[in-house]
Amino acid sequence: MKRFYYSIGLFLLLTTIGCAGQRKAVVVQPTRGSNHERVYFDFNKSKIRNQDRPVLNGVASRLQTDKKTMAIVEGHTDQIGSVRYNEALAEDRARAVRVYLRDQGADPQRVTVVSKGKREPLVKGRGRKQLEQNRRVEILMGLTGREER
Repeated sequence: MKRFYYSIGLFLLLTTIGCAGQRKAVVVQPTRGSNHERVYFDFNKSKIRNQDRPVLNGVASRLQTDKKTMAIVEGHTDQIGSVRYNEALAEDRARAVRVYLRDQGADPQRVTVVSKGKREPLVKGRGRKQLEQNRRVEILMGLTGREER
């Protein structure tokens, strides 16, 4: 079955956890402070760049320190290439960030991967500078709140 993407506003994510008899919804709510980070990627690559490691180390540290914080990791691409290819590349980028965060000690169960492909460019246009800014992963962080269904 195809992936399902849930987004409510900028920061709400509903997912279901637990077994069928004990279903609960998890809601990620924005918090004060830095709750949005962004890292960039080279053309056609999903490898974490050295210059982005300090940003990701900060995210991993926050996830380790605050056990209620969850992260949504959204992969994006530029407009070059097919929709199908860019969906896969965006997912690869988001998964690379999730793996990096896990390797730094963050709980991967609190990191949700989403592929946006080329659907949500930051900058419109075909110039080199515009395309570079669209090859990114956005990391949205917030607190969890669990509610019975």
